[in-house]
Amino acid sequence: MRWFFKKSTPVLPPSIYELGPQEVHILHDTGKIKNYETGEFLFREGDKDSTIYLVLKGAFRVTGESKDAPRQFVTFTKGDWIGEGVFLKTPKKVASVIAKETSTVLALDDTALRMLDRPLETYIRKKVSDLAHSENHKLSRDQETLSTRNEYLAKYIVTYMDQQSRPYDKSEMILNMFKNLPSLPLYTNRIIQLITDDESSAREVTESAKEDPSLVSQILKTINSAYYSLSQKISDIQYAITYLGFNQVYQIVVSNGLRKTMPNTPEFRQLHDHSVIISHLVFLIGQHYDRRKASTASTIALLHDIGKSVTLLLKKQNPKMAFFVDMLDTCKIGAILLRAWNLPENICQSIEYQRFPEFAPPSSLPTEYKENIALLYIAHAAYEYLDGNTENSLKNPFLAEYMRLVRFSGVSIEELVQRCILSNTDAKVNTLPKHVRSFIMARQKNPLQNIA
Repeated sequence: MRWFFKKSTPVLPPSIYELGPQEVHILHDTGKIKNYETGEFLFREGDKDSTIYLVLKGAFRVTGESKDAPRQFVTFTKGDWIGEGVFLKTPKKVASVIAKETSTVLALDDTALRMLDRPLETYIRKKVSDLAHSENHKLSRDQETLSTRNEYLAKYIVTYMDQQSRPYDKSEMILNMFKNLPSLPLYTNRIIQLITDDESSAREVTESAKEDPSLVSQILKTINSAYYSLSQKISDIQYAITYLGFNQVYQIVVSNGLRKTMPNTPEFRQLHDHSVIISHLVFLIGQHYDRRKASTASTIALLHDIGKSVTLLLKKQNPKMAFFVDMLDTCKIGAILLRAWNLPENICQSIEYQRFPEFAPPSSLPTEYKENIALLYIAHAAYEYLDGNTENSLKNPFLAEYMRLVRFSGVSIEELVQRCILSNTDAKVNTLPKHVRSFIMARQKNPLQNIA
């Protein structure tokens, strides 16, 4: 008796039935049947592989691996052809495909495909191409739906925050709390008014500062303190401005004024030190965008956490109200206080809207304040990077849009820090406050190697 041994033909998916029986058997005999358990990879991202797969049983999902979590995109089920990357000049997988359940595929590599006659090979490649076009169309629709949803959510959050904070200005309880807060020194207020006036020059601001003996004394005292730790003593205000630079002296004036409004406790010092660092980063970044706006943006940065300082003080003065105080919008609180101090509206509004870049694009902001808010937001991203976070770990969904707004399109945070901050501080580092100097120099000594 003769025995005939032949591959057993599995139950093929309906999509294959448009081929004749002969073609079906040719495919089955030419390709390789492969089985996969749940979680097993069909192929991985980066693999150089031109194999085409037909799903006979089960299901696979496409996933792109990130440092945070896998991103799931497309699912292939029985009857689907998988040939991702096969039409590239050098076939390379741009994503991984993994089994969602116990699955079986028919695998056709280059050798197997070349063994097929031209019509059958063309049929298979067309199937792969058609499925790719279909999935691209689906992804395009999904992207459009997602964009619409994100736009709706951003507008909803903006509206919600506006409605929540609108009563603050008329709240008798909040306004009464403000009555016990100290006022900003007159000389500080005057200097801020001048620096944010587009018609004022640096010389006018300098002359105004020099006319106030108490202010000159404060500036020289600060410059010669451990706060700066300069190698030489400075006794002349004009030399101080020449040596440190106008912005540094101006920072001293505003910084000292702010410190007079809040208690000298570790919590307040920490907030103030952070604001001083952000202010210097904003100024350095602003110099590369628009020098005329750098000082105003730097002032906004110096004042940006004043609302947090206020809530700390309110809790200290009203411990029984701590729960209520913690619920307050610190940005709105800061803006109300700055208005009470009669500071310019562009500062108040920029402080009030400073959190919006976290959940909304630039189009949601008032046009006249967009640039100041963008510089403040970008400076915080630079701060996080300098503080040791990798660029991939910075969760800034709208950062690229704000970077474009201030002409840093296509620039990464790493490049921005190197170009605007690290390369600029070598000659000026000794003129910075000691804690700012230490913060920036720490990154120069320990640069990250794994920034994307």
